[in-house]
Amino acid sequence: MTYEIRDQADNLLYKVENSADLLTDRGRHGIDLLPGHRIIATKLLTGQQKELELIDLTVDSVDVENDIISGTAPPDAFVEAAAYDDCPWCGWGLHYAFRVRADENGHWSADFAARGHDITADMEAHALVHDADGDATLVHPGARRVPIDIKPGSYPNAINLAAQGSLAVAILTGESFDAASMQPDSAVFAGAWPQRWRLKDVDKDGDQDMILHYMISELNLDAGCVEGWLYGVTLDGLPVQGVDSLKIVPAHLLSGRP
Repeated sequence: MTYEIRDQADNLLYKVENSADLLTDRGRHGIDLLPGHRIIATKLLTGQQKELELIDLTVDSVDVENDIISGTAPPDAFVEAAAYDDCPWCGWGLHYAFRVRADENGHWSADFAARGHDITADMEAHALVHDADGDATLVHPGARRVPIDIKPGSYPNAINLAAQGSLAVAILTGESFDAASMQPDSAVFAGAWPQRWRLKDVDKDGDQDMILHYMISELNLDAGCVEGWLYGVTLDGLPVQGVDSLKIVPAHLLSGRP
């Protein structure tokens, strides 16, 4: 069996034979599996293929006091929410799972108490959504995904690592996230800390986004990088992360300001 990871532009990110490690985000392949990435499995003898396109699925809250797990998914998607006690001496132990449907805005909530189930702090949780032929995108609770824009107003997001000066990265406000709730000095992009920041309507949609500036000389990027990650926390201490595409270019190919 051959496994491939391809991005939305059909670029090959990783390929390996006889390994199911692609099922794990940042597994041995080192790729951050993102919504829109495709995992393709091909049988070596017959050439038969099976494909999974990862969807934008999150687990944003595990409320053990009220026994509710909630998150986001594509609008109207059926989400299987699960809570379980995976202990080595009792197998799966307790395992609660049932399906709920995301609303028209993509929000879903699974009320385990309404089904007589008690979620405890030592339980793991996940959510999954199956595609038409039975494959599934599965996620665990983690940092909330927020939209970012590298070099707002520019595409492709070309970066000359030898350039002097700073790189602008915007955290965008959307229906479910207010960029003003971000703790700006926590926002690490490509290993660099922001030098300055301000609120500004970057995408001209009428709300305030947060634009941060990073010294290019401090970025932990190299010629092979095709995406840049931002990690940080909100003012309430909730972890967030965002990613956008980028293109590393030699100095003589880059015109205008970096």
